[in-house]
Amino acid sequence: MRERHWEKIAQQLGVEIMPIENFSTEYILGLNLKEHLETIQKIGESAAKEYQIEQALDKMEREWENMNLNIHPYRETGTGVIK
Repeated sequence: MRERHWEKIAQQLGVEIMPIENFSTEYILGLNLKEHLETIQKIGESAAKEYQIEQALDKMEREWENMNLNIHPYRETGTGVIK
């Protein structure tokens, strides 16, 4: 998850939950997050979907990186066509 997802969880639950070096299971259990499982799951699912989209966009960008498109004027319309 990205920092913005952790911030959203922290904001909605009213707790400090940014993952840091001493972020442990014991700390998480101490926050009693079981009550907020549905909220955390929604944010986690959203983060996973965003990650999948980012990966797909990165792949497309790599695939199109060396492509050259030739755009020629189409009649006198002010638009172009790809040839």
